[in-house]
Amino acid sequence: MKKQSFIILTIALSLSIIACGKEKSGTKTISNQTDDTITFGVGQNWTTKEYELAKNGSIDIEWKKYCLVYILKPERGVVQTATNNTISFEKIKPLYECVIRNYLINTPLSLVDGGYFLYADESSEEQINTVTVAALKDTSTAYELQEKKLKVYKEIEKNDIRLLTTDTISHGGQDYPLIEKENNDYYIRIKVEKNGSTYLKRKKLNIDIDDKIENNKTVFYISLYTESLELPKHD
Repeated sequence: MKKQSFIILTIALSLSIIACGKEKSGTKTISNQTDDTITFGVGQNWTTKEYELAKNGSIDIEWKKYCLVYILKPERGVVQTATNNTISFEKIKPLYECVIRNYLINTPLSLVDGGYFLYADESSEEQINTVTVAALKDTSTAYELQEKKLKVYKEIEKNDIRLLTTDTISHGGQDYPLIEKENNDYYIRIKVEKNGSTYLKRKKLNIDIDDKIENNKTVFYISLYTESLELPKHD
């Protein structure tokens, strides 16, 4: 996709240069302000070339006719900022705050990034791949909700939520998937006790997303719960 975009831009620049009848040239200083090695391409003088730039590194690129710079790797999480004859690769910063609430008992839930660059640590703002949210805490007199606070890079929608589906639950000497995805919905198996017996019940896991403005900041609240929130009674 990036190469196709590059070809289109090259054609547009070619027509512009031919029309003007002028040949430009210069030097671009490209720096890497991220903690990762950046692979990028440069198009100039009807040729393309790939480069690798280590963290905190910089390089001067001589160009003729035109100069196009495009990021190849990593595919997400990095942007380029251009000022005059300099280009800087920088990490994308998270834009919003997020609070995830798990209303299940004895069942922590893990949300995975899935390579879409969604979640960041609340303090360091470093990108994270897996977010684990603790289950409701039984204090013997009540159930306390455990929240996970973090930051996100975009406005969160339901289709962005991806739950870890590799965990299992044991019953009757067999292991069953704890969480399963069918179409766009998730289902969870929960142990239920009735008349002295224990059995597994499969329930739909609802995902609600609500955004609010708090202290002039947008906060996304993500709630995870089953169709009917059934809490055991305390003595």
